[in-house]
Amino acid sequence: MERNEAYQNYFDLVDRQLGAPKADKPKKVIIDTDPGGDDAQAIVLALHLAQKMNVEILGLTVMAGNGTLEDVTLNAQLILDACKNNEIPIYRGEKDYLHPYEYEHPHYGPDGFGGFQLSQKDRIVLKNVREKSAVDFLVESANQHPGEITLICLAPLTNIAVALNKDPSIGNKFKNIVILGGSYLAHGNTKYNCSEFNFLKDPEAANILFERCENITMVPIEVSRSFRLLSQDYVSKPFLSRTDKGVLVLKSFEIAFHNSGQYYDIVDPCAIAVAFCPEVVTEFYEKPIFIETEGKYTRGMVVINWIGRGYEQRHNSTIVSALNLNAVVEMLIESVQE
Repeated sequence: MERNEAYQNYFDLVDRQLGAPKADKPKKVIIDTDPGGDDAQAIVLALHLAQKMNVEILGLTVMAGNGTLEDVTLNAQLILDACKNNEIPIYRGEKDYLHPYEYEHPHYGPDGFGGFQLSQKDRIVLKNVREKSAVDFLVESANQHPGEITLICLAPLTNIAVALNKDPSIGNKFKNIVILGGSYLAHGNTKYNCSEFNFLKDPEAANILFERCENITMVPIEVSRSFRLLSQDYVSKPFLSRTDKGVLVLKSFEIAFHNSGQYYDIVDPCAIAVAFCPEVVTEFYEKPIFIETEGKYTRGMVVINWIGRGYEQRHNSTIVSALNLNAVVEMLIESVQE
């Protein structure tokens, strides 16, 4: 093999690609979510971009994660209320993971929403919530619109895994699956250190997706940490608008702000930006991904076949490793102005 003298660092040796992967912009979207202060900011951004780009959001499917299923359902309704949206349906999903797990970390507070939901609870009317389950909605939508739906996953992946178990054929009927989760450098954000929250919550579910679906884009936790390199005065701007949406974003994030060492972290919006505007990606890899489900110290860890010599072969997934951070912040600032 001829040596490439243009290599700049180790990651060039494992096929680092600069620029954005080839991806069409979405036409129909489903967002699987566990609101979550970061989900609030992400969904506000998604509704803004959908209106701007003429994208149809078919529904929100909610899953226990940042809070209980009851809490995240209430939080999803609060988000749509702040956006003055009475049309997008909310579908309740799974309240437990494939293998019940004890890990809990109320990063966003007791309601998953900075305490904001608790202060509003008596006034919340679940007008957007439908009786159909999230799993049935996912299966029906994939079969009704094969090759048309971009599925954006902001939560533990249980809803999607249960849907795949119910109808294995839907795995590759989604146009694209963009996942906020995992850690490609094993720099996690949980007690397991190498594992990211969403994947640690249900690693069995995550492994099902990477095993059965060939059109996954993973946006790992390291990407969101990059926003700490920017001026916090600048990054705070999307959190400080006085509109209804801006107040929601700030209030739902208040406890997380203190738990994060007083950083305005931008997490779930990264997946929304990648799904709607793939040109914001500036660096990525195409590699097979496996999820560790049994390790004593590595449960939920993303295992990447970097050099193609793994004992088990699997299709490639796209791993986003860098974004145009300023472009994402500008989108977020714009999304809370209306």
